Amino acid sequence: MNIRVGVAVGATRWRPRITVRRAVVLLLAVSLAVPPALTAAPQCSGSTSFYFNGFQTFDLPSYGARAYVTSNVGDPCWGANDGLSSAWSMLATEFSDPDGGYAQSGYTRLTTTPNRYFSQWRRTMAEVPHTVWGGPPASGQTYTTKYLTTIHRVRMWVGSTIYDTTTFDPNTWWDKPWDTQFFGETHRLQDNMPGTAATHAVFSQVQYARTTDGAWVSVPSSKASWFAEGPRYHNCCSSTTLFGIWTDPLN
Repeated sequence: MNIRVGVAVGATRWRPRITVRRAVVLLLAVSLAVPPALTAAPQCSGSTSFYFNGFQTFDLPSYGARAYVTSNVGDPCWGANDGLSSAWSMLATEFSDPDGGYAQSGYTRLTTTPNRYFSQWRRTMAEVPHTVWGGPPASGQTYTTKYLTTIHRVRMWVGSTIYDTTTFDPNTWWDKPWDTQFFGETHRLQDNMPGTAATHAVFSQVQYARTTDGAWVSVPSSKASWFAEGPRYHNCCSSTTLFGIWTDPLN
């Protein structure tokens, strides 16, 4: 499925820098050899950063984020251990909070590993991320992160499977209002974002959980800030319930 028309990119705001890369350094034995399946992408060059494609909310009190995302993963660059192509939904601390705690679930492909489900959370950005890896994604899946008032913890799901639960109460650690994010992500500009011009990676059934009653509802368009960071990354069409992301041209 493709979605076309126009692209709206929001003004740059600080947001938690998601660190699947750091989790890889801690959890995986990496090799700098070129994986045969990834030779379509170029060699990594320059410094590692964080590039996002999609939207986040601001000033919208939330207890959760969920979206159905198609698994159109891109090729990471090769020759380094930190190439990445990923898509996910997230609940995070208030967007200007410098401590940057978050919880997320989605899929990711790394320079040295195939595409896999994952969940990850951090109480603050100063701490080591807690990452759970899963199997290869199906063609599409629902990724959910939600604060549970009954246990005062944040839980992460892939489909109906619980992947992880935080060990802390974010009320104690995260500034409010909590932020929801729905993004594709890369770590180098040579990485291909999920999706192509012919087949977008599609986010659908995008919702946040209200703090008043925990109900899942659509994000008001006035509360969404859009990003397409990098000259080859695109999104369409500023709908907070259904949008596509892609890379064009491909490396």
